[in-house]
Amino acid sequence: MDEVVYIIIIFSLAVVLGIILIFVKKIEKYKNYMYIELVTNSENYFRELSLLEGKYLEIIETHGANIEFSLKNHHSFDYISNVSLKKNYSFIQDKVLYIFNEKLSIKPLIVEKEGKKYFEITDELKSINILVSFEKQSHILAKYKVIKNEGLYQLIIDEEGVNVNE
Repeated sequence: MDEVVYIIIIFSLAVVLGIILIFVKKIEKYKNYMYIELVTNSENYFRELSLLEGKYLEIIETHGANIEFSLKNHHSFDYISNVSLKKNYSFIQDKVLYIFNEKLSIKPLIVEKEGKKYFEITDELKSINILVSFEKQSHILAKYKVIKNEGLYQLIIDEEGVNVNE
């Protein structure tokens, strides 16, 4: 009789562990799929980056660096990649780093328009580098040259362009 009880207990544990394993694999599969979409859409965002009114670069302070399973949806939308996560998932946030004229000490004037913050682009700025890091040891480094054309500024992707290191 004791052997039957032990067999039932072991079988029950095996079923529970199997269900947990399937659940964990499903979570990891969704996280990996959304991570790839996050990086790809972020890269496209920087390839198509433009200035508002030919003079203002929108400030994005944080971005989604990775995805985690969470019962609370703190950050379920990433502005750069335009990716939304389903319930019980959220983004781990990281800072976006702006480098003007190859120096971290240069900060252009910050202007608020339409409820958003912008860097004001002037003649003093010759290049802009934007660094976005992700948690899986990958990052995007977007390098732009600032060109003035008929009183308006344009961001032209540098020769190295938008580098994605994965």
